[in-house]
Amino acid sequence: MLFCRQGIFALSERLAGGLIGSLFFIFIQVLPVCGQDPPVENPPETTIESRAESARQSPEPSVGTPSIAFQQTEFDSVREGYVTLRWNDVLNTAAGQGSDGPDAHYEVIDASGNRMYRGQFPEAFLSGLPNGTFQMHVRAIDSGGNLVAQSTVPAVVQVVHWTMTQAMSCFAVGGFVFLALVCVITRGAMATGVRRNV
Repeated sequence: MLFCRQGIFALSERLAGGLIGSLFFIFIQVLPVCGQDPPVENPPETTIESRAESARQSPEPSVGTPSIAFQQTEFDSVREGYVTLRWNDVLNTAAGQGSDGPDAHYEVIDASGNRMYRGQFPEAFLSGLPNGTFQMHVRAIDSGGNLVAQSTVPAVVQVVHWTMTQAMSCFAVGGFVFLALVCVITRGAMATGVRRNV
């Protein structure tokens, strides 16, 4: 009988450790994050004011330069607050014109001129967006800092987060399923433990 009680206590300690580990994992998963491109060597120091000013003063691309087009221009009712924007790759297609290089990059800017993304890939993952409607433009900058191309049609992202009632009810259903599963596993372990000792 003494071994049964120790077995139950050892099982409950393992379950408690597993429960704490699972809660920690869930906590890490729900923290807000921001996906970004790998860091660029010696990034220029900029402020919001200088970014907005540079967006207003950027020269228009010359006639005949490629235009950037988003693959999808409308994102209605984004519930999670994150979106992936993709567009045609003009930096690699204009490589023969000398626009490709280690410092050539894309910039995604919002309607107020804030830079939301800077990187060398024709794709941007934007997260942490609050409720509201956002108009995003993308522009390609060559190694010399010259504007190669920019989008003419913005990507419009409308963020409408889940209400707290919906989120908590989904969390409660998930918690109930998790606890029911733990109870079934515990009961099964205790039942097989009793049969072995008989």
